[in-house]
Amino acid sequence: MPRPCARPAGRKSRLPSVDVLRGLAMAGMILANNPGDRTSIFAPLRHAAWHGLTVADCVFPLFLFLVGVSVALALDREALGGGARAPWPRIVRRAGLLFALGLLENAYLRLSFESLRLPGVLQRIAVVYLAAAWLHLRLGDRGLAAVIGAILVGYWLTLALVPVPGLGRPSLDAAVNLEGYVDQLVLGGHIWKAGTTWDPEGLLSTFPAVALGLLGVLAGRWLRRGGRGAGRAAALGLAALVAGLAWSTVFALNKSLCTSSFVLVLGGGATVLLAAGHAFLDGRARLPLALRPLAVLGANALTVYVAASFLASTLRHITFPDARGATVSAQTYLFRLLFSGWPDPSLASLAWAVLVLAAMYLLAWALYRRRIVITA
Repeated sequence: MPRPCARPAGRKSRLPSVDVLRGLAMAGMILANNPGDRTSIFAPLRHAAWHGLTVADCVFPLFLFLVGVSVALALDREALGGGARAPWPRIVRRAGLLFALGLLENAYLRLSFESLRLPGVLQRIAVVYLAAAWLHLRLGDRGLAAVIGAILVGYWLTLALVPVPGLGRPSLDAAVNLEGYVDQLVLGGHIWKAGTTWDPEGLLSTFPAVALGLLGVLAGRWLRRGGRGAGRAAALGLAALVAGLAWSTVFALNKSLCTSSFVLVLGGGATVLLAAGHAFLDGRARLPLALRPLAVLGANALTVYVAASFLASTLRHITFPDARGATVSAQTYLFRLLFSGWPDPSLASLAWAVLVLAAMYLLAWALYRRRIVITA
């Protein structure tokens, strides 16, 4: 496996708006993924049961959008057009490392190939990164827009018109849908284990996830060109958001299926946030004090995510006897020890998630202080 390398953070060359948004997405992912008690999740951090949109549903798509932004900022398409050598070994190596880390995350303390989940968050990031880099280096803005449109319209028509085998009609139901059928056909038992027939990072939904990353590439190109006209960029993002909401009346917002309407709403909203961040943050001598922790998290976002994931898995698999003699996980034991007296279970659950986030911030701050960014 390729070894991660540490390099100077190069703070002056980084865009604070991108780091802050990346840190916001990472903080949201940690809070949503680490409730103290999954039966009493703090309401804003609950994912939609199926159709619909919650705050928790927005954080990972925002990160995928920012993957595309980072691709456009990091890879100089114009220089390559002038004969510079394409950095394909580095691109493929990084995507491969992300995918391998995702498999390791799924296999950690669960060493059974028969039940190993093959898709996952890091695997999807790897695929979106690779596809976004490849298309960014080959297509202009109109070409990327055409690919985005073709993916979103094609995905809509596929789910809306293609009958689910065994059902005989198209379906977007949670129990039976084409995404689930393809996941079961190709991946079998190697999918998310939560009483479902589909995987939230499944095969078909990878295509609209790539479209979301490509929306980020277009936004990143705008930043690379100087980011002029933030108001116009925000207006375009708002138009995409409104179009997505209109589309949702016939193609529901759904994170698990990554529906086309969901991609437009999240991509449009992310563009508005990025334009606002660029207008108010980039070019300032110092970030506002309240936003600096987000920039610290954003500078090493993937490192923080991996650390949080492995910490959570470790705490779930180490067990202790509780006061009643039952065996409980280390997380349950510590959660009860620290927060069992709280009158509101959902706030206690949130407090545990905040504790995990604080621990991850300390890791990110230690790296940031030493001007280190860990990359593939």
